[in-house]
Amino acid sequence: SKQWYQRRVAITAGGWRYMLGLGSVPGILMVCLMLKVPESCRWLAHNGKPDQGRAVLERLRGTTDVEEEWEYIQEETLEREQGKLGQEGTLDHLLAILRDVGVRRALLVGVLLQFFQQFSGVNSIIYYSSTIVLEAGIASKEKAIWMSAVVGAINFLFTLVGVIGVERVGRKVLLLGSLTVMLLALLLLTITFSQIGTNLEQEQSLSWVIVVGLCLFCAGFAPGMGPLPWTLCGEIFPMWCRDTAVSITSLANWASNSVVTLTFLSLTSAIGSSHTFLLFAGVTALAILYFSLFLPETKGLPLEKINSLFERQLLFPPCSPMPNENEFTPLTTKEH
Repeated sequence: SKQWYQRRVAITAGGWRYMLGLGSVPGILMVCLMLKVPESCRWLAHNGKPDQGRAVLERLRGTTDVEEEWEYIQEETLEREQGKLGQEGTLDHLLAILRDVGVRRALLVGVLLQFFQQFSGVNSIIYYSSTIVLEAGIASKEKAIWMSAVVGAINFLFTLVGVIGVERVGRKVLLLGSLTVMLLALLLLTITFSQIGTNLEQEQSLSWVIVVGLCLFCAGFAPGMGPLPWTLCGEIFPMWCRDTAVSITSLANWASNSVVTLTFLSLTSAIGSSHTFLLFAGVTALAILYFSLFLPETKGLPLEKINSLFERQLLFPPCSPMPNENEFTPLTTKEH
């Protein structure tokens, strides 16, 4: 009927408002759930509430036998207090970070984790997936939008793989596996885009290969290179500088995100999609090489012991044995 058609047109015309409004639902849900989340045991220890902090740790571990870990947390809290007492301002704090060999190495790893995450081209693929699919030869805009929805769904589903696998296979193995799949997907996109326009008979088939390449890239990115830079950046710094160091790595992420997002369409116009994805593939290959050598495995290690890995050695080749928690001596406080 005419009225049904008018309502349908009105809903479609204002659909973007519903889309933006739906974005508030996860935010509201998160706020409600956060009301049930306790403060961290480290924050409670640092703010003069040790009894509550220990209770949170026991609840988290599911046991009252947390004496050793609680001692490390208290020592780390003292280290942070002494570190702050020795610093008069932000500049002194930054200089203390740069003077500390272990923190300096960890900071470089953290910044490059965020840099390589973005310069692998992930947000170019997420943001412009519809444009990429259209360029690949799928003429229908509606079909291109649905294909971008498929890419997003795969990104979501394979994130669950990372949640399950991160403590089973380890951070480094999962990260390198993720980067390897991403590299293969980028090479597939590079080769396929180079064939677009050269073989009109197979162009429709090639367009679907590009969709497969986009999906494969997201399937590789989501379990490893997506969440692990944030996970590792929250683990590799000592407590006395963790907030500042994590802020620096976050700045690196969003700065890299801005550069890649703002230049992607210009790059594809200037050098073509094939060479653009080849550039991303080169960056991803460098990431594999760097993290193979300079990223330690942190699986199963308490936060209080991880930074000492960077203090003890520079290289962590894949053949090196996984660190054993029992190898570490208790933390000693430092003055900065």
